Amino acid sequence: MKLLCTFSSCLVVCATSMLPAQTASSANMGAVQVGSSTIATVTVNIPYAGTLTDIAVSTGGAANKDFLNAGGGTCKLQTSYAKGDTCTVKVRFRPLFPGARYGGILLSIEMGGFAIAEIQGTGLAPQTAFPSNAPKQIASVLNLSGLAVDGQGNVFYASGEYFYGYGGPSLEHWGYVNGLRGALPWFSPWGIVTSGAGIVCVNDEAGIEGFVAVPGSGYQFDPYPNVCPGIAGASVTDGAGNFYGLPGPTKQTLQPNGSFVLSTIANLAATGIAVDGNGNVYVAAGELYKETPQRDGTYTQTVISTNLTGIGTVELDGIGNLYLGTSTGFFKEALQPDGTYNQSVIHTGLTNATIWTADQHGDLFLSTPGALYDPAGMAGTPGFMDNANFSNVYELNISDPPALSFAATTPGLTSSDSPQVVTVANNGNETLQFTSVLFPADYPQNSAETTDCKPTTTLAPGSTCTLSIDFQPLGTTGNPAKPRLLNEQVLITTNTLSKPRTKQAIKLTGTEAPSIVATTTTLTVSPTTLKVGESATITVIVKPTSGTAVPTGTITLVSAQESQTWPLDSTGKFQVTTALNIPPGTYTLTAVYNGSAHFSPSKSASLTRTLLAK
Repeated sequence: MKLLCTFSSCLVVCATSMLPAQTASSANMGAVQVGSSTIATVTVNIPYAGTLTDIAVSTGGAANKDFLNAGGGTCKLQTSYAKGDTCTVKVRFRPLFPGARYGGILLSIEMGGFAIAEIQGTGLAPQTAFPSNAPKQIASVLNLSGLAVDGQGNVFYASGEYFYGYGGPSLEHWGYVNGLRGALPWFSPWGIVTSGAGIVCVNDEAGIEGFVAVPGSGYQFDPYPNVCPGIAGASVTDGAGNFYGLPGPTKQTLQPNGSFVLSTIANLAATGIAVDGNGNVYVAAGELYKETPQRDGTYTQTVISTNLTGIGTVELDGIGNLYLGTSTGFFKEALQPDGTYNQSVIHTGLTNATIWTADQHGDLFLSTPGALYDPAGMAGTPGFMDNANFSNVYELNISDPPALSFAATTPGLTSSDSPQVVTVANNGNETLQFTSVLFPADYPQNSAETTDCKPTTTLAPGSTCTLSIDFQPLGTTGNPAKPRLLNEQVLITTNTLSKPRTKQAIKLTGTEAPSIVATTTTLTVSPTTLKVGESATITVIVKPTSGTAVPTGTITLVSAQESQTWPLDSTGKFQVTTALNIPPGTYTLTAVYNGSAHFSPSKSASLTRTLLAK
């Protein structure tokens, strides 16, 4: 489903206030502050006769999230209803995130049918987002023709021959197939759309198949045709139960009796479509068009100003930001309070990206044509389709802070990949206020940056600031001759999700590389008076000029007559006692430490001794 709350539609509703009963099988519960709630009485149309066996309220099929059963209403369990009857359910709306939130009421009727009411509301709050996060590839799908996400975190794929479900607990009863939670044979499925009530509609050659998410019971097939209309490709749905699709684009309008009426919105060579909670339709057709609904059911077309060309797909998040897939990359048009857009590059590496959907956290799912994703290393084995038409599927998680890894660096230097820059955006619809920004000792702020977030920074909706991070290990602790992993974090404190003093950490990892430590070499010969035939003890000691690490390697004793190399012991010392069976005379001796990977070479002072005759 596509998500949107525009600035003009965000009207504050007092916490726990009561809204009037709705008159159709859809309801808009207005705008509510995150952390507060409101209750409304929602009317549900009964599409066929039967006994009511269960009442469930969910958010995209997920229980205990934004929409909950508040208790009360006229819908009663074990009560028989005639076709066309109505009853009511009291729903509590407590938004967990800002922007448009979508849910629904699901009444289970005996013999396996369902009565459904779609619900929407708007959460009000600031929300930190991290749009500079890197997309993560999650799958490679053969002949990908549809992708959707529900409120439980399940990702659904239509792949030409199969309809896949992946990722969430509700699909476990379908079993695991090559890492996918469920793979069911279909007749060439080519379209998937999910709704706030937890409906998954799949379009294939056999018609429109409907699955309904029953909280606590997974997905169940709906044997009746009322939950899904005849949807077209790349379909989306709004919060009122209406469906939109391509080509055209077209609209399937939900009627009070549960049927749908088809109409044409515009005549465009459209390749992408999105719809907001106000019914505005955004169409990608080379350029980006906005179709605004009028009172008479027609639409007024405008072109959204953008310098981008080759726009193939479009997506919306909960506060009206547009995400565009083009032939040159993946872009964001951030909605501003005055209705204009501020363009930024999300990722230029993902060219020809198809943007499929955004989940209710604001995270995006997209795909690109490309090389086969083969984490199991199966390419080249018999039966493996390594030359087939695969699409790589990515998740762009912008709701969680990133984790950064830096190149190994010697103390006192700056890493070769510094600075690394994290963008922090306000993806909410109220002002984001920073109260603290803390950089750790080994990862200081890059002093040259001027757009960095500060403890006094305020971000309007759609605005951004940055965190520019250097890796400069101090080398103040530990053994300088050994590498050391430094795990630290940048800590920001904001009022994200209307919670003052909320702390979020950007985790940092880098290796403090071994440093080259200077050394000193000392040579002694005893006794000081030497005679031919007697014994002398030669001692060489190598020490670091800093730290407590022990130098390793070899030393060389050099005289005018010869040189000999010897290993240091575990204490950094060499010592030998030898008989002086050489002619009398004056001799000069020097000890040279040859250095190692972590200790620099050094040389002792020359030592002169006179060897006396017996």
